[in-house]
Amino acid sequence: MPRKAVVHEQDYAVSEGPVRLTVVVGDRQYGSSMVFLDDAPLSNGDIDELPIGGPEIAGKTATVYTIVTDVSDATDNLSVTWMLSGGRKRSLATESAPASKKFGSQMFKGIFHFRQ
Repeated sequence: MPRKAVVHEQDYAVSEGPVRLTVVVGDRQYGSSMVFLDDAPLSNGDIDELPIGGPEIAGKTATVYTIVTDVSDATDNLSVTWMLSGGRKRSLATESAPASKKFGSQMFKGIFHFRQ
């Protein structure tokens, strides 16, 4: 039976500079992401310092879907860290979950509401 996504949701205050997003899959596991701003796709694959936009993104929402697969013999832990920079202050958030089975996968969903 499929498991529900592990969800992280937060507000992020923009500033004058460009907001950038980095997604890190932890625990030496494999993962890939898709990023949307409102409903428009921005990027997929490895996300490293992805420019989201400047002050004009206030009022919009970025949604990041990351599928993580257990490929490590050392651990069954799965985690995703989202890093946002360029706003009023840097943000770092991590969510984790155990794999449902050896070599299983888990969906993570980060939701970021941009505000002034």
